[in-house]
Amino acid sequence: TNIELTKWAYYLNLPWVYRIHGEPSQERLLSTYKVLNYKNYLKMKEKKNYTRKDIQKTIELLKDKEASHIFSRMFITCQDKAKYSDENIGHYAIAALLYSHDTSPIRRYPDLQNQRIIKSFLEHGVEYTQEKYDNLKEVAIHCSAMEREAASVEREATDMKKAEYMENHIGETFTGYISYVSR
Repeated sequence: TNIELTKWAYYLNLPWVYRIHGEPSQERLLSTYKVLNYKNYLKMKEKKNYTRKDIQKTIELLKDKEASHIFSRMFITCQDKAKYSDENIGHYAIAALLYSHDTSPIRRYPDLQNQRIIKSFLEHGVEYTQEKYDNLKEVAIHCSAMEREAASVEREATDMKKAEYMENHIGETFTGYISYVSR
């Protein structure tokens, strides 16, 4: 539904709040492939530009390795976060040329905004709707910022609950993987 409705709006030239996701950083992909080659998990020739097919093939080759979940995460971190925009560039992660969130107007403001645009178009036509919704760039920026803020608050709450749980296990030893290191 999200893709079809977005196509409909795009071809009618309606103002729209798209869900966009650019291509992953080639620099970060190269770094990830270097780690995989260095650790002998994979022998793959280094390239200047990695494609979606390269990534899919690599993940498939690594799926039976002991630390496959870490490798999958490494590829995810090569990508920028999806965000909202009034300009369409497609959605790389789901391989969609046109995409938006339209089906949960109770949960997400961009969905509500697009539903309002549909209603405006049906009642008043394209020109009126284009004039009425000429501020979508600001709306999209604000929605993306609020989404990042909500995710940050959610992570903080999760971290707090993990710490509360582990309070009773201080001094115990656990087995695990280091899956991410930040600077």
